[in-house]
Amino acid sequence: MEKFSVKSIPRETCSDIMIGSEFRATFSCQTGRLTSVSRGGVTVRTMMSIVIFKGNSGVYLFRPEGPATAQTIIYENGDFPPILVVKGHVRDRVIVQYPNVELTYTIIHGKGVEASYMDIDIVTRLYEDGELSLRLETDIQNGDSIFTDLNGMSIQHHRYREKLQVQGNIFPMPTLAFIQDTQKRLTFLTDSPHGVGSLNPGWIDIIIANKWSVYDKRGNPEPEKETLPTPSKLRVTLETFNSKTPSSKKLGYLTEYLSEEASLAQQSLLNPGFILSAPSPSSLPFRLRQYMKEFGRDEELVNLRYVSPSSALLIRRKLGFNCNLPRSTLPSAEEARLFLREQFSMVEGPLSPLQTRPATSEEDPLLNEPSPWQPMEIRTDHVTFPSRERA
Repeated sequence: MEKFSVKSIPRETCSDIMIGSEFRATFSCQTGRLTSVSRGGVTVRTMMSIVIFKGNSGVYLFRPEGPATAQTIIYENGDFPPILVVKGHVRDRVIVQYPNVELTYTIIHGKGVEASYMDIDIVTRLYEDGELSLRLETDIQNGDSIFTDLNGMSIQHHRYREKLQVQGNIFPMPTLAFIQDTQKRLTFLTDSPHGVGSLNPGWIDIIIANKWSVYDKRGNPEPEKETLPTPSKLRVTLETFNSKTPSSKKLGYLTEYLSEEASLAQQSLLNPGFILSAPSPSSLPFRLRQYMKEFGRDEELVNLRYVSPSSALLIRRKLGFNCNLPRSTLPSAEEARLFLREQFSMVEGPLSPLQTRPATSEEDPLLNEPSPWQPMEIRTDHVTFPSRERA
């Protein structure tokens, strides 16, 4: 077993901290702040800070009294935040402990989707009233635009409105948000909803915690007195457009989609895969072997609803991708459909299991291509499982 070494580097003589291979990140060795991210020869300069919005907000209302104020990153005794750097063959990690926030940055080595992003695990302990935000100032020329998702289904374009107050420029972030210019896109994926906004060009503010000891008259009559750790997780990806102008701007309207790569990173964050260990695939029950294949890169399995012991409703969603961004190597949707037809009896039907729509044509419905469907549409198939085990 290969040994590892531990060493302490004085802050006065240290240089910037760099981690990663395919996706790279640079940190200040003095403060631990993220100063840049790079991938594929493209670098985005960043300045990370922790800010807090003060005001008359509550658990259900966001009413800041003005711009956010920066939180101190130096402890009361004058010490800088402790920084732990771990480098290995599989992954690199940087842990920074600020007075009320602990940030853990992780990058995996290798190729593929897992090496295309950086995970940020956040644990906050908020001791004063306010909305704590992770602010990233970048050199991306996004103007006044920021994009978020709607319940994980579609992408919505927002613009900063100067005539509105701060709360009018903070938007829901169910699962993702990104800013982009004509050359690159910086995407933030999350496993839990947050608030997000771009209050200046190149900025992105993500609300990571809040604490209020006042009654907001919205269903929370008891003040929050406890200070418990609040965990959250972000996943950052950096992508470069194949052409100089994003496709949405060429069309004259801003309809955007994730790339295939970012979509896979999002799905693995929201629904982490389980590792199944077996001596060989043939030793598994047939019902289990049916699912041991990729589903297809432009379709997502939303749900499998029970109908009877031998049938179910297979609910799928059509994904939309931005083809000017990196692509994955997953099987095509046609290959996935052929696989499904080999394993199940499928008839397109309604969303409700209480309704049925039998095939009316004498032709085999499995051999006919279903009607075209557009990105973000949902389709349901009534599937029938084999009645007995196969070898």
